[in-house]
Amino acid sequence: MIKIPNVLIKFGEQVAVEAGLGVVRSFLNDKIKDITPGDMYTAIQTNQDLWDVTPDDIRGGGSRLKHRFGNYLEKYQNEINTEIVLEWIEKDHPAIFSTIINTTDGIPYMERQVEKIKYKILKEL
Repeated sequence: MIKIPNVLIKFGEQVAVEAGLGVVRSFLNDKIKDITPGDMYTAIQTNQDLWDVTPDDIRGGGSRLKHRFGNYLEKYQNEINTEIVLEWIEKDHPAIFSTIINTTDGIPYMERQVEKIKYKILKEL
């Protein structure tokens, strides 16, 4: 049996984590594509969930995450955090990002949203 060096194992894990994060980013973009800055502002002010992880999401994209990256996502779940989600939103949806950072309680709102979504995805793994 060939012993794979630890450095290659770690590299493989990092590649899997990056790929998994790409899937999560795509999932987020799909959920946020129809949200306007006004919708985001109202959601922050009323602490309303603008997107949710539904059972269909878990069966669809979520099952791909589970099948391909489940062990890594569970092990590296802290890689999915508010900071990285805000980076993605800043690049992919700058008007939404501006609304989040310029609205009182926007960042704490996003922290709650990210944790809720992570919980729902990871509990299905």
